[in-house]
This record gives sequence, structure tokens and C-alpha cells, in this order.
Amino acid sequence: MRHMIKPLAAGALAAALASGTALASTIPVTWDPGASSPVLDAGVSFTQNNQVISDFSLTTISSTGAFTDTGYLPITQFQLSGNAVSGTGLGTSYSMYYHFTATGQFYLNSNFTNPGFSPSAAYAQFTGVSYTLMGNTSPNATYSATISGGPTISTTGSLFTLASGSLAPAGGTGSVVSSIPAADVYLTFAAAAGEGGFFTAPPPTGYLGLNLESAFTNTSGVASVGPCPGGECIVVNGGGGDANFVPEPASLALLGSGILGLGLVRRRRNSM
Repeated sequence: MRHMIKPLAAGALAAALASGTALASTIPVTWDPGASSPVLDAGVSFTQNNQVISDFSLTTISSTGAFTDTGYLPITQFQLSGNAVSGTGLGTSYSMYYHFTATGQFYLNSNFTNPGFSPSAAYAQFTGVSYTLMGNTSPNATYSATISGGPTISTTGSLFTLASGSLAPAGGTGSVVSSIPAADVYLTFAAAAGEGGFFTAPPPTGYLGLNLESAFTNTSGVASVGPCPGGECIVVNGGGGDANFVPEPASLALLGSGILGLGLVRRRRNSM
């Protein structure tokens, strides 16, 4: 998840590896909430090259270091060249979020040869990721993440899929250093059936790069690592970051605060 993290964001997740620097050139995209089905906000169209996101996720790690990670990344603001985009309708007429599930393996060394997990230092490789970009006809939604309940969303709106994707050949890596998670993952991007009109320009064909970066606020109150019924768990409850499309023709970089984003890659541009 791309706010995701210091170790994660590029190298922690290869945290500095495929982090913001490697994916520096973002692509401005134009989205039209009036062309979605159902309609999110009629008469609204806007251009953005960055999405500020929050992170609510749970990563469960077994005794062998194998992990599963799932969570929600609600979009809290659209930006263009570092400035907030006004008149998008986000938060007033509708809301949007990414929902993801990931699997992978932790190792005790950065060469990925010694399987296992330690909150002081562990390095991850992703073996599978799937996600959906969801539209919500209600601007109000509450997210949370706990060990017992996992990540949850509560809303009275109608939820529908705008786009989806999976792990690209470039794969992804992550890390946990001093109990701070980070990650960098590459994914495909494709509009859902009937939702092509939402993605006005460029057209949603082929692949786009989406970079989600983990919260710079990954403190003990936001991200925690500890024992749980499945082994060890990483809980991120309110982390944040950025998501943007980059000129990577067949990949989507997703850095998160959970394992899907183990680290703190770079500073959130404009909070909200």
C-alpha cells in the first residue's frame, strides 16, 4: 500500500527500490463520476495525478513466514501537481476506495533465502495480489482494522467495481524494520465492464502504474505488530499515503502500510 512506507515504499518493500523516485513521473488522468454506472456525481469531471489515501489493513504471518494481507485504501483527496483538486464531488456526493488481498513470504534476510519472520527485521516477497477500485454512492463510509475482525467498511451507499487488477510480472517486495511495515508491488489495471466512460483520459486500455505509499504516520497508534491466533499480525488502522499512475506500461505499483506497504517511503504531499 504506497504511502506505504519507509522500508516498504521502495525498498522496505524494496522500499526505496521502486519507491517514489523510481516512479516519479506521474500521469495526469481525467475521471468522470457522471459516466460511472451507477452515476456517482452527474456533471462532474476532473483531472488529477495523485490520490491521497488512508490505509486500514491486517497482515497475518504464520510460523514459517508465509503471510496473507487484506485491507481498504479509501481515497481522501485528489491532487494535481501537489494542489488539491476542487469540485470533484469526493466526500460530498460519493466516496471511493481500493480493496486488496495479497499473499507472500517473509524472510529473515534481504536476499530472500531464509524463510521466517521477526518484527525487528524481515523482508517479504509477494506471490499474489488482487485488488478492486470501488465506487460508493454515499460520501460517508467508516473503515477500521482489528485482529479479531480484520479490515471492515460500514456504509449505507451502493458499492460497485470501477476497475481491478492483479500482481504484474514485476512482482513486489516488502519489509518490516523495527515493527514498521512497508511494501512496493506492481499490479495491472483494467476498467470494469461498463465503466470505461469513467476513465476519460487516457482510455483504460492495457496497463497503468498505480503507486500507493504507506503512512508517514505509522506510529504505535497506527501500525502495530504482535501475536495473534494465526501467528504474528500487522495491523494498520488509519495509515495513509498516495496513489498515482505512472508511465509503466504494464504495471501498477502499490505500496501500503500493511505488508502491502511495509515502510514509509516519502512524505505525503498535501495532507487533505
